[in-house]
Amino acid sequence: MPSLANKKIAVTGAGGFLGRAVVRVLVAEGATVTALLRSGHDADAMRALGAIPVQAPLVAGPALQAAMRDHDVLVHLAYDVRADAAANLAAFDAVYGAAQGAGVGHFVHASSVVVYDDWPSDTVLTEESSIGRVPAHGYRAAKIEMARRLMEGPLPATVLEPTIIWGPGSEIWTEGPMHQLRHGGMVLPKPCGRAPLLFVDDAARAFALAAALEEPGHDRFLVTGPETPSWEALFQGYAAIVGGTLLREPLQTLRDALPPASNGPSKPGMAARVSQALRAILGRKRFKSLMSAASRLRPPGGPARPDRFRLTLFATSPVIDIARAKSRLRFAPRIGLAPGLDQIRKQSSQ
Repeated sequence: MPSLANKKIAVTGAGGFLGRAVVRVLVAEGATVTALLRSGHDADAMRALGAIPVQAPLVAGPALQAAMRDHDVLVHLAYDVRADAAANLAAFDAVYGAAQGAGVGHFVHASSVVVYDDWPSDTVLTEESSIGRVPAHGYRAAKIEMARRLMEGPLPATVLEPTIIWGPGSEIWTEGPMHQLRHGGMVLPKPCGRAPLLFVDDAARAFALAAALEEPGHDRFLVTGPETPSWEALFQGYAAIVGGTLLREPLQTLRDALPPASNGPSKPGMAARVSQALRAILGRKRFKSLMSAASRLRPPGGPARPDRFRLTLFATSPVIDIARAKSRLRFAPRIGLAPGLDQIRKQSSQ
C-alpha cells in the first residue's frame, strides 16, 4: 500500500461497523486520523484505536468545516439508515460543503453495489453497467445522487461501491442472521444462489487504498471479496457457530407468500425512530447490549423467511468485475468464507 504516513484523514461514520475497521487500518498505515462523531458516545473507542475524536454533527456550519480544516483526505462513511433519503442527502451536502470550505484535497465516499440497475441478478457488473433506472426515493436513490454530485463536483473524489460487507459486528449480514438462527431458524430458497461477500477487513483496506491514491480524479470502483460462496454455505457456517436451524423452501413458494410490493416512499417506522433516539441517548454499545439482553428474554419464534429484496438476492448469483479496483487501487481481497468464519467464531467465543 502507498504510504499514508504524514497524511491527515478525517472519517465520518467512524463509530460504525465499517468505520471502526477503516479507522483501525488508517492508523496502522501511519495516518493521523480524526474521527468525526455525531455524539460523544464513541470517543473513548476512537482514542483506543489511535484516532482523535471530534464531536461534529453532520449539519452545515462552521463547526463541521473547522473539524475538517488542514486534512488531506475525507473518508465519508456516514449514512443513517433510520433516516430517510432526504435527510441523508442533506447531511451529505453539509459534509461536501464543509470539505470544500476546509480545503480538503480528496473526498473518498462509501456508495454501494445497489446503485446498478442489474443488482441483484445473474449478470456481470462493471463500473460501466447501467445506472439509468433511478428510483424516486430510498437508499438506492440517495446513493446514486450522492455519487452524481461527487462525479460532477470540483473536489477530486473516489467512490467505492462495495458488495455485501460482512464480519464481526455486521448487524445486517452477520449478527442479525446469527440471532435469527438462534431464535427460531432461517429459511432459504431452493434453489439458492451465490453470495458476493466482502469481509469487513478487506473493505477497510479498500478505503485505505483509496485514501492513499496519488493524483486522484473522479473515479468509481466496485469492490468485492475473493470468492462467491453459496448463501447456504454462509448461513450453515453461522449455524455451526451459534446453533440453530437452516431450512429450505421452494423459491416460488416463498415468492407466493410475500405481501404485495409497495411503490410508495419508504419512511422510517416507529421502531426505527425509537431505535434512533435510544442510540443517540445511550450510545451504540449500550444500546446493543440492552437489545441483546432483551432478545434473550423472548421465547424462540418461528423460522425467519426472507423479505422481497433478500429473496431476490438469495436466489441470484451476481458476478462482480473488480478489474478497475485491482488495477488502479491495487486492491487484492484476501479473506474468503472460511477465514472470515474463523474470525467470527473467535470473537463469538470471547
